[in-house]
Amino acid sequence: MQIQLQPRASGPGNKPHQLRRQGILPLAIVSKDGHTTLVQTDMAEFVFALAKTDGLSRFDATMEGEKGKFSVLVKQIHKEAVSRRPIHALLQVVTDSDIVKAEVSIAVHGEPESVSRNEATMAQLLNVLEVRGRLDSIPGTIDVDASGLSESDKILVSDLKLPEGVEVLSSPDSVVVTTQIARAFVEPTPEDATTSEVEIIGESPASGDSE
Repeated sequence: MQIQLQPRASGPGNKPHQLRRQGILPLAIVSKDGHTTLVQTDMAEFVFALAKTDGLSRFDATMEGEKGKFSVLVKQIHKEAVSRRPIHALLQVVTDSDIVKAEVSIAVHGEPESVSRNEATMAQLLNVLEVRGRLDSIPGTIDVDASGLSESDKILVSDLKLPEGVEVLSSPDSVVVTTQIARAFVEPTPEDATTSEVEIIGESPASGDSE
Protein backbone atom coordinates (compact mmCIF):
# COMPACT_ATOMS: atom_id res chain seq x y z
CA MET A 1 0.00 0.00 0.00
CA GLN A 2 1.07 3.58 -0.61
CA ILE A 3 -0.01 6.99 0.64
CA GLN A 4 0.76 10.44 -0.68
CA LEU A 5 2.05 13.05 1.77
CA GLN A 6 1.97 16.81 1.43
CA PRO A 7 3.68 19.50 3.53
CA ARG A 8 1.35 20.55 6.36
CA ALA A 9 -0.89 23.45 5.33
CA SER A 10 -0.55 26.53 7.51
CA GLY A 11 -2.38 29.79 8.01
CA PRO A 12 -6.02 30.57 8.78
CA GLY A 13 -8.40 27.63 8.37
CA ASN A 14 -5.63 25.04 8.52
CA LYS A 15 -5.42 24.19 12.19
CA PRO A 16 -5.37 20.43 12.91
CA HIS A 17 -9.05 20.21 13.87
CA GLN A 18 -9.99 22.21 10.77
CA LEU A 19 -7.95 19.90 8.54
CA ARG A 20 -9.70 16.86 10.02
CA ARG A 21 -13.08 18.39 9.19
CA GLN A 22 -11.89 18.50 5.57
CA GLY A 23 -10.98 14.79 5.65
CA ILE A 24 -7.26 15.50 6.04
CA LEU A 25 -5.12 13.79 8.69
CA PRO A 26 -2.33 15.84 10.32
CA LEU A 27 0.93 13.86 10.58
CA ALA A 28 4.53 14.26 11.66
CA ILE A 29 7.30 12.34 9.93
CA VAL A 30 10.79 11.68 11.30
CA SER A 31 13.55 11.37 8.68
CA LYS A 32 16.59 9.08 8.88
CA ASP A 33 18.66 11.93 10.36
CA GLY A 34 16.09 12.56 13.09
CA HIS A 35 14.53 15.68 11.59
CA THR A 36 10.77 16.01 12.17
CA THR A 37 8.53 17.51 9.47
CA LEU A 38 4.84 18.33 9.76
CA VAL A 39 2.88 16.78 6.90
CA GLN A 40 -0.65 15.71 6.05
CA THR A 41 -2.49 13.10 4.00
CA ASP A 42 -5.96 12.09 2.98
CA MET A 43 -7.74 10.59 6.03
CA ALA A 44 -9.56 7.82 4.12
CA GLU A 45 -6.40 6.89 2.21
CA PHE A 46 -4.42 6.56 5.44
CA VAL A 47 -7.08 4.45 7.20
CA PHE A 48 -7.33 2.14 4.17
CA ALA A 49 -3.56 1.74 3.90
CA LEU A 50 -3.25 1.07 7.62
CA ALA A 51 -5.88 -1.68 7.43
CA LYS A 52 -3.91 -3.39 4.66
CA THR A 53 -0.54 -3.44 6.44
CA ASP A 54 1.15 -6.69 7.47
CA GLY A 55 0.80 -6.10 11.21
CA LEU A 56 3.83 -3.80 11.54
CA SER A 57 1.92 -0.75 10.26
CA ARG A 58 4.46 -0.20 7.50
CA PHE A 59 3.74 1.08 4.02
CA ASP A 60 5.24 3.11 1.17
CA ALA A 61 4.82 6.85 0.84
CA THR A 62 5.54 9.64 -1.60
CA MET A 63 6.06 13.33 -0.82
CA GLU A 64 4.43 15.97 -2.98
CA GLY A 65 7.08 17.81 -4.99
CA GLU A 66 9.70 15.05 -4.51
CA LYS A 67 10.61 12.09 -6.70
CA GLY A 68 10.60 8.47 -5.61
CA LYS A 69 8.93 6.63 -2.79
CA PHE A 70 10.12 5.58 0.64
CA SER A 71 9.00 3.28 3.44
CA VAL A 72 7.47 4.57 6.65
CA LEU A 73 6.61 2.87 9.92
CA VAL A 74 3.70 4.16 12.00
CA LYS A 75 5.22 4.78 15.42
CA GLN A 76 2.23 6.33 17.18
CA ILE A 77 -1.43 6.91 16.43
CA HIS A 78 -3.73 9.11 18.47
CA LYS A 79 -7.43 8.27 18.10
CA GLU A 80 -10.72 9.73 19.22
CA ALA A 81 -11.99 8.03 22.37
CA VAL A 82 -15.40 7.04 21.01
CA SER A 83 -15.16 6.73 17.23
CA ARG A 84 -11.52 5.49 17.28
CA ARG A 85 -10.89 7.62 14.20
CA PRO A 86 -7.24 8.73 13.85
CA ILE A 87 -6.64 12.37 14.78
CA HIS A 88 -2.83 12.39 14.46
CA ALA A 89 0.01 10.00 13.69
CA LEU A 90 3.80 9.91 13.90
CA LEU A 91 5.66 8.26 11.01
CA GLN A 92 9.29 7.11 10.88
CA VAL A 93 11.23 6.76 7.62
CA VAL A 94 12.77 3.26 7.59
CA THR A 95 14.72 0.77 5.47
CA ASP A 96 14.78 -3.02 5.60
CA SER A 97 18.10 -3.09 7.47
CA ASP A 98 16.97 -0.80 10.27
CA ILE A 99 16.86 -2.20 13.81
CA VAL A 100 13.46 -1.28 15.20
CA LYS A 101 11.20 -2.00 18.13
CA ALA A 102 7.72 -3.14 17.22
CA GLU A 103 4.58 -4.69 18.65
CA VAL A 104 3.57 -7.77 16.66
CA SER A 105 0.08 -9.26 16.80
CA ILE A 106 -0.29 -12.80 18.14
CA ALA A 107 -2.74 -15.06 16.30
CA VAL A 108 -3.80 -18.22 18.16
CA HIS A 109 -4.97 -21.11 15.97
CA GLY A 110 -6.32 -24.58 16.70
CA GLU A 111 -8.60 -25.93 19.39
CA PRO A 112 -7.47 -28.47 22.01
CA GLU A 113 -9.48 -31.71 22.18
CA SER A 114 -10.43 -30.98 25.78
CA VAL A 115 -12.02 -27.70 24.64
CA SER A 116 -13.85 -29.42 21.78
CA ARG A 117 -15.28 -31.89 24.32
CA ASN A 118 -16.32 -29.01 26.61
CA GLU A 119 -14.03 -30.38 29.31
CA ALA A 120 -11.92 -27.20 29.35
CA THR A 121 -12.05 -23.56 28.30
CA MET A 122 -9.33 -21.62 26.49
CA ALA A 123 -8.38 -17.95 26.83
CA GLN A 124 -5.83 -15.79 25.01
CA LEU A 125 -4.22 -13.49 27.57
CA LEU A 126 -1.62 -11.78 25.37
CA ASN A 127 -2.52 -10.21 22.01
CA VAL A 128 0.74 -8.47 21.04
CA LEU A 129 4.42 -9.21 21.56
CA GLU A 130 7.04 -6.48 21.84
CA VAL A 131 10.15 -7.34 19.84
CA ARG A 132 13.34 -5.79 18.44
CA GLY A 133 15.23 -6.71 15.30
CA ARG A 134 15.89 -5.94 11.65
CA LEU A 135 12.76 -4.63 10.04
CA ASP A 136 12.87 -7.24 7.28
CA SER A 137 13.15 -10.07 9.85
CA ILE A 138 10.21 -9.10 12.07
CA PRO A 139 7.12 -11.12 11.09
CA GLY A 140 3.81 -9.43 10.41
CA THR A 141 2.08 -11.72 12.91
CA ILE A 142 3.15 -14.49 15.28
CA ASP A 143 1.14 -17.68 14.80
CA VAL A 144 0.58 -19.89 17.85
CA ASP A 145 -0.80 -23.44 17.57
CA ALA A 146 -2.90 -24.21 20.65
CA SER A 147 -4.31 -27.54 19.43
CA GLY A 148 -1.85 -29.57 21.50
CA LEU A 149 -2.75 -28.02 24.85
CA SER A 150 -4.13 -30.34 27.51
CA GLU A 151 -6.39 -29.43 30.41
CA SER A 152 -4.96 -26.73 32.72
CA ASP A 153 -2.13 -26.07 30.27
CA LYS A 154 -0.53 -22.87 28.94
CA ILE A 155 1.84 -21.41 26.37
CA LEU A 156 4.34 -18.80 27.59
CA VAL A 157 6.19 -16.12 25.67
CA SER A 158 9.35 -18.19 26.15
CA ASP A 159 7.69 -21.01 24.17
CA LEU A 160 7.24 -18.90 21.03
CA LYS A 161 9.45 -19.47 17.99
CA LEU A 162 10.70 -16.28 16.31
CA PRO A 163 12.98 -15.69 13.31
CA GLU A 164 16.71 -15.59 13.99
CA GLY A 165 17.87 -12.16 15.11
CA VAL A 166 14.49 -11.09 16.47
CA GLU A 167 14.68 -10.40 20.21
CA VAL A 168 11.65 -10.62 22.49
CA LEU A 169 11.25 -7.62 24.80
CA SER A 170 8.08 -8.83 26.54
CA SER A 171 8.46 -10.85 29.74
CA PRO A 172 9.30 -14.49 28.90
CA ASP A 173 7.02 -15.63 31.72
CA SER A 174 3.94 -13.89 30.32
CA VAL A 175 1.11 -16.29 29.48
CA VAL A 176 -0.01 -16.16 25.85
CA VAL A 177 -2.85 -18.68 25.96
CA THR A 178 -4.13 -20.98 28.67
CA THR A 179 -6.71 -23.68 29.27
CA GLN A 180 -8.69 -24.42 32.41
CA ILE A 181 -10.88 -27.33 33.40
CA ALA A 182 -14.47 -26.39 32.76
CA ARG A 183 -16.75 -26.19 35.77
CA ALA A 184 -19.00 -29.20 35.23
CA PHE A 185 -22.71 -29.05 35.81
CA VAL A 186 -23.73 -31.90 38.14
CA GLU A 187 -27.38 -32.88 38.28
CA PRO A 188 -28.67 -33.54 41.78
CA THR A 189 -28.99 -37.22 42.74
CA PRO A 190 -32.27 -38.59 44.10
CA GLU A 191 -30.73 -38.54 47.58
CA ASP A 192 -29.97 -34.84 47.23
CA ALA A 193 -33.37 -33.95 45.85
CA THR A 194 -35.89 -32.42 48.23
CA THR A 195 -39.66 -32.32 47.91
CA SER A 196 -42.07 -29.85 49.39
CA GLU A 197 -43.98 -31.14 52.42
CA VAL A 198 -47.12 -29.71 53.98
CA GLU A 199 -47.27 -29.93 57.74
CA ILE A 200 -50.71 -30.92 59.04
CA ILE A 201 -51.56 -28.88 62.11
CA GLY A 202 -54.83 -30.58 63.00
CA GLU A 203 -57.71 -32.59 61.66
CA SER A 204 -61.27 -31.46 61.28
CA PRO A 205 -63.97 -33.82 62.58
CA ALA A 206 -65.15 -36.35 60.01
CA SER A 207 -68.44 -35.39 58.46
CA GLY A 208 -71.45 -37.45 59.68
CA ASP A 209 -69.94 -38.33 63.10
CA SER A 210 -72.48 -38.35 65.92
CA GLU A 211 -71.92 -37.68 69.59
